[in-house]
Amino acid sequence: MGVAGDVQSRYRRMKNFLLGFLAATALFGVMSIVVSRVAVLDADGVVRAFGIGLFRPSRVAAGSFATSPQQPVSPKDLKPGATEFGALKVQVTGAGKPLPGLEVDLGKIEPGTGPTGPMAVLQTDSNGFVTFEPVPVGGYDLFFNSSNFPQEFEQLSRVPADVSKDKVTSLKIELVKKK
Repeated sequence: MGVAGDVQSRYRRMKNFLLGFLAATALFGVMSIVVSRVAVLDADGVVRAFGIGLFRPSRVAAGSFATSPQQPVSPKDLKPGATEFGALKVQVTGAGKPLPGLEVDLGKIEPGTGPTGPMAVLQTDSNGFVTFEPVPVGGYDLFFNSSNFPQEFEQLSRVPADVSKDKVTSLKIELVKKK
């Protein structure tokens, strides 16, 4: 599959994710409180799903995602005009084993409304690693596309990540099996 086919494939996955998210938002839009998983960074620097978090969702206009889906961008284009860059290296594991072929998205998420602005999309390699570079300096959210997320693990709503100038930020995300 060439570059064009790869971009089209990523675009379709993102479109399906956003349409699914819109449907879920519409379904749960009448609720005043939504339950989500919380990502916690432990003392070993590993992000884990932990406990239950609550947030109040914002209302999303019907069709807002369906009419203007975002195409994935290069990590350097997450903040147009940026002049300072770093890198973000992430390893995703589950039950202590690397998870290859998992789509990892980098961008911003607003609780209750989903992804906002440009997003970079990559897939983990055979060792569960993905490296976003160059990435403009700043704070981002890592999240996973539910269409290829392993069903035996808890889905994280988002994992915060900060990128520093001329540095490689490393994160290890250990997914927790469903009970």
